[in-house]
Amino acid sequence: MGAVLGIFTVIIVCGAVEASPKISLLLTGLSIATMVLFRISRFIWWPGAFIILFNGFAFASGTKVEAVCFALTLIMAIYLTARSVISGQLTLRTSAIIVLAWIFIIVWFILMFVPNVPSIGDGVLGFRKSCGATFGLIIGVCWPRESEKATVVRFIWKYLIVLVVICIGVHEFDQSFEQHLYRTANIYTGLFNGKPRLQGIFAGPFHVSLASAFLIVAAIVVWFGPKNHPMDRLLAIISASVGVVGLVLAEVRTGYLALGLGFLTLLFFRQNDFSRRRAIRFATTLGFLVVLLLIIRPGIFTQIDPAAASLSGLSSNSRALGRLATWAAAGHLIAASPIIGWGTGSAGDTLSNTFIAAGSQGVTPHNVLLKYAVEGGIPGLVLVVALCITTLKTLSARTRKFSVVAFALLFLFCMFGDEIEALPVSLYVLAIIGLEVDPISMSNSQRLNRQSESTTPHSTS
Repeated sequence: MGAVLGIFTVIIVCGAVEASPKISLLLTGLSIATMVLFRISRFIWWPGAFIILFNGFAFASGTKVEAVCFALTLIMAIYLTARSVISGQLTLRTSAIIVLAWIFIIVWFILMFVPNVPSIGDGVLGFRKSCGATFGLIIGVCWPRESEKATVVRFIWKYLIVLVVICIGVHEFDQSFEQHLYRTANIYTGLFNGKPRLQGIFAGPFHVSLASAFLIVAAIVVWFGPKNHPMDRLLAIISASVGVVGLVLAEVRTGYLALGLGFLTLLFFRQNDFSRRRAIRFATTLGFLVVLLLIIRPGIFTQIDPAAASLSGLSSNSRALGRLATWAAAGHLIAASPIIGWGTGSAGDTLSNTFIAAGSQGVTPHNVLLKYAVEGGIPGLVLVVALCITTLKTLSARTRKFSVVAFALLFLFCMFGDEIEALPVSLYVLAIIGLEVDPISMSNSQRLNRQSESTTPHSTS
């Protein structure tokens, strides 16, 4: 544990170069992280826990600390991969995921040197945006202790609750600090109808919206799970409450669409008819209450959350119509260079202006498939799709867990935005997916045994 405190000291020294308000947040975050780390160190492999905790406060701690965090996360992914290979931990199914993930990372590293990339600095930033979340998947799959993976998933869930609460607190009580943080996105991204969106200690409102949507569906997963401990129910209530507040304050319409898809995923992937019937009754009751509320107070949702209310007018909304223009522009770039693409970062969120200003080709497509096709051409897109399909196939045997709904949420966010770049939230989501991949191809009898074992309650650590 002394080594952990030593690393914290180094981080504080690195952060001292940044503006003083950032240091106050960094020290607060490190205090919370240290207390949490001491609490869970008996249960979780502490180097991995440290990386999880560090990523949560990296952006708000300044660019230098953020660079250190990215480097340490990369080193952790390399170490865990090497350890898994040497120890024989990887099976055929998990090996396929790891091989495809590292091929993807190596290819995007090479694409940094495509002539269209203005500079190495822009290439490195684009590499972080495009590949940073993938390190979470690798860390999750290669986590060294198989027996504690469920505990780590729940730890990430709890940590996201803490982070969103901090974001809400910063937004509600110190917006000047929230606005003081340097963000590459323009001010338009942080506003909706002229009012500030919730961003907190994250880089943008989409990060908060993704985290909040996950907190809500995670709460539903736990609430309708069999034989839950009373503390699990309490944590689910807290998670859902924080998620709803975060979703409303972030004012991101994609968040509501993703939440709907996540809930549908839960209905289709419940493990037994009893759980499915409970979830359907809950959905029916909720729907009835919403309709009743609309009848009594027709304009209530416009008052509570203009973003959610505006979903009915997407066909005439400038933001929504802007997506069509960027998709078309991305399509033109793909057609112009379908084999090698335009290089790492050429479709990175907020990087397009940098590329265009330097006389290079760039676009912000607001769609992850178009993003990777622009940067890596059709071969790059095929590689990303293969990685997604390979990973998704390993989740079928663990439908009661968080990973299936996490995949559904991230998928929908990525169809209408660049949320794969929404670090650290996207890294946490992919880490959860990696932690819950099923490493063994099971026979029917084994699968039945596995499902019966999964009805035991989770650890509440």
